[in-house]
Amino acid sequence: MVIKKISVFIIAVLIALSSVFSVLAEDNTVLNLGRVYVYMPEITVELKGSGYNAKDITAALGTEALKVSSAEKFDPSKNPVCTYIIIDQSGSMKNSIAGVKNCVTAYVNLMGDDDRLILITFGESVKTVLSGEESKEEILGAVSKLHANEDGTLFYEALNKAYEMSNANQSSFEREYVMVFSDGMDYQKGSSTFNESMNLYSTRTLPLYAACASNASQEAADKFGEIARASGGSLVMMRGKINDVFSSFVSSINNVTLLKLKAKSNIATGDLRQLSIKAGDLQADINVPVIRSVPDNIQPEADRVTFDPDNNTLAVHFTKNVLNADKPSAFDITEEKGAKLVIGEVKYFDDQQIAYLTLQDAYVGNYTVIFNGVTDNSKEANKLVKSAYFKLDESLGITKTVPSDLPVLWIVVIACALLAVAAITVMLIVITQRKKTSGEAEGSQEVPLRADKKRIQNEYDAGEIIDVKHHIKAASAIHASLIVKTGKNAEQKITVDIVSSLIVGRSDTCDLYVDDTKMSRQHFVIENDSGALFIMDLGATNGTMLNGIKIGSRQRLSSGDKIFAGLSDIIILFA
Repeated sequence: MVIKKISVFIIAVLIALSSVFSVLAEDNTVLNLGRVYVYMPEITVELKGSGYNAKDITAALGTEALKVSSAEKFDPSKNPVCTYIIIDQSGSMKNSIAGVKNCVTAYVNLMGDDDRLILITFGESVKTVLSGEESKEEILGAVSKLHANEDGTLFYEALNKAYEMSNANQSSFEREYVMVFSDGMDYQKGSSTFNESMNLYSTRTLPLYAACASNASQEAADKFGEIARASGGSLVMMRGKINDVFSSFVSSINNVTLLKLKAKSNIATGDLRQLSIKAGDLQADINVPVIRSVPDNIQPEADRVTFDPDNNTLAVHFTKNVLNADKPSAFDITEEKGAKLVIGEVKYFDDQQIAYLTLQDAYVGNYTVIFNGVTDNSKEANKLVKSAYFKLDESLGITKTVPSDLPVLWIVVIACALLAVAAITVMLIVITQRKKTSGEAEGSQEVPLRADKKRIQNEYDAGEIIDVKHHIKAASAIHASLIVKTGKNAEQKITVDIVSSLIVGRSDTCDLYVDDTKMSRQHFVIENDSGALFIMDLGATNGTMLNGIKIGSRQRLSSGDKIFAGLSDIIILFA
């Protein structure tokens, strides 16, 4: 009987172990990700664990292959961190608060000089205790004053508060995450729910590491852990020797590899795109929001031009990836004496940043390349520096000289110049004669024609008009309507013609000023750029939102877009 019981026990253990090994085998096929921070064209991904090699990793965003720049193990002494620490001060934490304070104190003592800590507490209310600008001494002083005697627990509101604060900033930190000390229970129902917190944190932009108190209910701990895992973080139960448990927890948090990826463009479409990463046999696929981008104001250039005489092909090398450089009309190549090179075919390779131009013929000489409609592949669509220069000579195997009909071209050019001089001379004579006739009619002395500032000013003051036909082309205005609603005030509709720019703020020096106490004096500007409207924040204290997203750089507007500035909602409509 005893032997039978032992056999049953061994079989049960083996079955349990086999299921454990099966789970491990499944996990070994999945790449575990922490934070995924998309700031186009740069993407930083936390790979949990170490030992990854950049040359063994491939990545793609949607259908675009990404460049793998580096894969380096996180080093707390070199890589700055921004930590949002959230502490539960409800009465249910009274037996855990002393241990929590010890853990946070130990964490603060390990912080580097460039690290930042933002402290949020919650109970019956949610409070931002530390903003991240405080010294270590100030942080430790605030931690020592923490207590656990508040009624109510606004758990999800505290989580959402940290996410909103992080989302409002454009992070410059290598890592950013939330560390929460709580029992995961939400006694006092606020305006936030479990589903809302889950939706926010599942974007993987802010991992949540949960330190759950030992007195938590199974349901609360499960929900706490579910949000943590969805965010790319993890959960630990604070049992036994809390300091040892927390030390091991921090070690696991720091055991990540920072993977740096780069896309071809900084264009952020505002949608969700699938990020796929493969490292050896491990793979991860996750949908990430592509919202933020690094402004790109660097103008692309053609830094050199090379020639292949065997294939009669010019290679134009660009400093950046460009658009519209794949057709002959994008290039106008002229020799200094006037001869043009005829382009038969153009092929552009964005991975090389080179356009290959097949020529019908080539001649020895100094050439200028004029680029037509070529821009870089960025949200700003920076135009290419207009021209480049190169030389073709006998060393390249070219023996043909510039075509013999070039002197005729120069004769035409000189003749045109002489005609222009003659026309100007005739016009001056006519003007002089008119002035002379006018002077004689009035009995005044003839005044010689002099091109000096005093004469020009005198003629202007006297209202004298010279009969010269002219045409001034006015800038094309865009007719727009702005529907403005500030606070509880009624909507107002303003129609404007935007010729160059429209500055909006609360100062009466603005083109459009609004009685809004939360709006900066000069809050934002709407610009007319070649028939398209763009919006740019002017360093406003509270920032400017476009369709719910805070703008950090110049953004193109579409009719129907909603702008939020201060306390005002502004809908812009235009053709």
